[in-house]
Amino acid sequence: MNIDNATETRESWRPLENAIGPALCKDFMWMGQAGTVQLYKHIDTRRYLLIDSATGAFYDQQRYPLSREAALAYALP
Repeated sequence: MNIDNATETRESWRPLENAIGPALCKDFMWMGQAGTVQLYKHIDTRRYLLIDSATGAFYDQQRYPLSREAALAYALP
């Protein structure tokens, strides 16, 4: 992995780490981004978290804002 890819990888995981902490991050896969919104998929539930990397806001799959609690209740087992 070159330095640019390592930096990009860290940046794509930062919103999730900030939102739920590093311990829970291991249960998610980074799926991509659309603009500033990062998409993560829970490995077991196959449900998604969408987090705006600029603001830390959570969204549902239709891009409507969600509370942190509602987003985690949806994605986590």
